[in-house]
Amino acid sequence: MADRNNKRGNAEEYISPNRAGMLAGVSGEAVKQWIYGRKLPAVKLPNGYWRIKKSDLQSYLSRRKQPSRMRVLVASTDAAVANATGAAFAQAEFEVVTASNTVDALMKAVDGKPSIMFIDLSEADMHGLDLATKLRATRGFKRLPLVFVASKQDAASADMDGLLKVRAQGMLIKPIVAGDISAEIDKIFPSD
Repeated sequence: MADRNNKRGNAEEYISPNRAGMLAGVSGEAVKQWIYGRKLPAVKLPNGYWRIKKSDLQSYLSRRKQPSRMRVLVASTDAAVANATGAAFAQAEFEVVTASNTVDALMKAVDGKPSIMFIDLSEADMHGLDLATKLRATRGFKRLPLVFVASKQDAASADMDGLLKVRAQGMLIKPIVAGDISAEIDKIFPSD
């Protein structure tokens, strides 16, 4: 019994490619390409899922001199949304970048390669659904997790077909707090 507990205590933490991508500031697909290219060691489970030792990822990133921070892009000028996002990621390895309009958001997404994006549907300058459609049409952003933020009225009148078409991962209803954002991140990037 003591040996079993000792083995668990010394167990290496394994993470999914999506979680590894989140930590590395790239997509889960990019991490899979590292695995397929035999640059990053990983274990393939019987169910087909990949698992990576966290220490192997850290070692690989230090060799690549890649940033080990996840980049979160928030397309909103709403101070409450920005404050909640900042509070949700204050103690974590996340970098929060904000954009004030559609053009700014597109430029920051292309330049910064975010791991996840929060888009405000309630703002006139943002055109959230158009922004999401343009992102999906841009190479490298077909699988970027998108979470929409909206007031109750805007959520009720939202174009649900359009939201489904851009493959939104979630919607948060204003007013949002840091816990809402953290819960959404945990759903999209489960740590198990």
